[in-house]
Amino acid sequence: MKFEACRRAQQRCHDVAGDPAARNDWMNEMVPFRYLLRLAGALAILAFAGQAGATEARYACSGRAKLIARFSPPGVRTGTVALTFATGETISLPQVMSSDGGRYADKGVEFWIKGTKATLTREGSSETCATK
Repeated sequence: MKFEACRRAQQRCHDVAGDPAARNDWMNEMVPFRYLLRLAGALAILAFAGQAGATEARYACSGRAKLIARFSPPGVRTGTVALTFATGETISLPQVMSSDGGRYADKGVEFWIKGTKATLTREGSSETCATK
């Protein structure tokens, strides 16, 4: 049935190709379908956007620290990362300007990532971290 409707639509398009008035009539008939397609596309985008959540990565650092970094979802105006250490301590850092990679810093703590590597700086001491 769908095939038949599609075939009829193609024939109709072919029939009206040389007649501007008939083409306009046919296009006016198709307008509701265009709106339905736009609506379906918008709903699909919203469905996928709703699934986009925070990204999580696990790191092991050279100073034996182990942590989980939970990054804010894409599209959030101000990015953040929540660092949860194996000790249970959690630190939340806002994203700050960076010339390369993602940099999060506040109150003497900095977490700077690039690819699968990161540098964690606390109280002036830095350690290199890598995703597990």
